[in-house]
Amino acid sequence: MKSLKTYAAVMLVANLLMSQVAWAHSSMTTVPKNEAVLTTAPEFIEMKFGKMVRVLKFSIVDADENKIEFTTESGKKFIDIYEAKLSNLAKGEYTITWRAMGKDGHPMKDKFSFAVK
Repeated sequence: MKSLKTYAAVMLVANLLMSQVAWAHSSMTTVPKNEAVLTTAPEFIEMKFGKMVRVLKFSIVDADENKIEFTTESGKKFIDIYEAKLSNLAKGEYTITWRAMGKDGHPMKDKFSFAVK
């Protein structure tokens, strides 16, 4: 029984370490940058990945958690640049949440935000 608990603990630590390794598989930059304060509303949001990924989830919400509509041509294929086109974004604070999978099967997820003043 003790060896089973040890094995479970080792597997838990290994999984935690692997999730950290997944971040090392692909660097990412965003436009606008995280926590940017813009004077004009952006026409698009862009995520550039260091390697090919499949974006599984992408959402934009305002400070009141209202979903913001956008269009994209990326679909569910593997890409290195994901672009969401916006229209008439009002002044306010916005949070983008995304989830993706690398070609090697590793999941990635994060969020970033920006404001329009």
